[in-house]
Amino acid sequence: MNVSIFKNKHFSLFLFGISTSLFGDVFLNIALSLYVLEKTGSARQFSTVLAISFLPKIFISPFAGAIVDRIKKLNLMIYLDIARGLYLFLLFGFHFFIEFNMILIYGTVIFFSIADTFFGPCEVSLIPNLVKKDELVTANTILRITADTSSVAAPVAGAFVFGIWGIGLVLLIDGITYIISAIAESLMRVQQKTMNQDKTNHILKDIYEGLQIIFKDIRISSILINGVLTHLFLFPFVMIGVPYLLIKVFHGPEHYFGIVESLMTVGLVVSAIFVSLTKKKLTLGQNINLGIFGMVFVCLFFLCLLHPDLYQLFQEQNFYALIFFSSTNFLLFLVFGFYAVFYVTFYQQNIPEGYLGRYISTFRVFVALGRVIGFKVFGYLFETNITVAVFSLIIGMCLKIIVHIPFLIQEREITLKKNNPLSEENH
Repeated sequence: MNVSIFKNKHFSLFLFGISTSLFGDVFLNIALSLYVLEKTGSARQFSTVLAISFLPKIFISPFAGAIVDRIKKLNLMIYLDIARGLYLFLLFGFHFFIEFNMILIYGTVIFFSIADTFFGPCEVSLIPNLVKKDELVTANTILRITADTSSVAAPVAGAFVFGIWGIGLVLLIDGITYIISAIAESLMRVQQKTMNQDKTNHILKDIYEGLQIIFKDIRISSILINGVLTHLFLFPFVMIGVPYLLIKVFHGPEHYFGIVESLMTVGLVVSAIFVSLTKKKLTLGQNINLGIFGMVFVCLFFLCLLHPDLYQLFQEQNFYALIFFSSTNFLLFLVFGFYAVFYVTFYQQNIPEGYLGRYISTFRVFVALGRVIGFKVFGYLFETNITVAVFSLIIGMCLKIIVHIPFLIQEREITLKKNNPLSEENH
């Protein structure tokens, strides 16, 4: 890995800001998850909170991408971090006088979802302005390592703090991380390109052009659909199934969930080693292939939950359930982290910079739709029929392979043309 990229002061500040706020995010998310499970004890209620968090993305993301492409992204990131930090400080003060009930949870989830709908496209679109094109894979890898390393301790810390001091201290700590992130971002100096509004001054037209980008390249269409399937099947299964099974079905203590979450993050960090090993030996497309097939393979381990003897063992001795979920999710997120680096790099290299914000926002709309549906479906399935939940995951993973076929075909044709540029003329 080329560490000289750290000499870029503004990229280093960007890393610090993003990883700091991410620590607070994970810290808060773990505490809210445990809080909802503690108050309701229901996978359906838990899934409803998760689903609500994605509703704003469905309706706002198309406009967010068009807006982000028109304005200075760094400025917007700073304002959003300050707003989220102040909101959490106010919530921390209010919690001494009023109960932190489900209405407040819904409001908090919706507010943060709206902010993230604008923040996400800014973050990803800003990276090509910070580094050279040939440094993108390295930059995305370092960004993932730094961000994930900062959040390795967050799940355990979040579960620990929530278990002893409750939700109040969690709100305060998360608010501080956002303010620190805003300060780091304010020290950055980045040349930011914005859309020429004289030429394109209609947001609806911008949204339409963003949709066109998806269908101009079958590879982009394929990986977008593939990503949506991940968020429709895999993430709802993990985000709902793991805490529900571990805590409510197998009766594990709350910190078990924090341990599993931390090991997921360790898997993401370790994935960077494999990225550095394969990024020069394999093409971008080949690395994406490896990541997709790897995710499908690891998901097969969840079939172990259907073995009656293992299921009974997990109920009688939940420590074995901890080992199972920890190891399986470590491997799963190791492969996912590997795939994500090359996926992000692929669209950063193949989509024009002026359209990146709109592409990211369009992708987020489909992701949000997938998660809203997935959360509600898996929330119901885990309470009624775990067997159907597991087989639904496996079916979803098989669909990922099917929709990846057009990507494989197009990549093969492009590779053949590069290796034999005169073949088409001779033909």
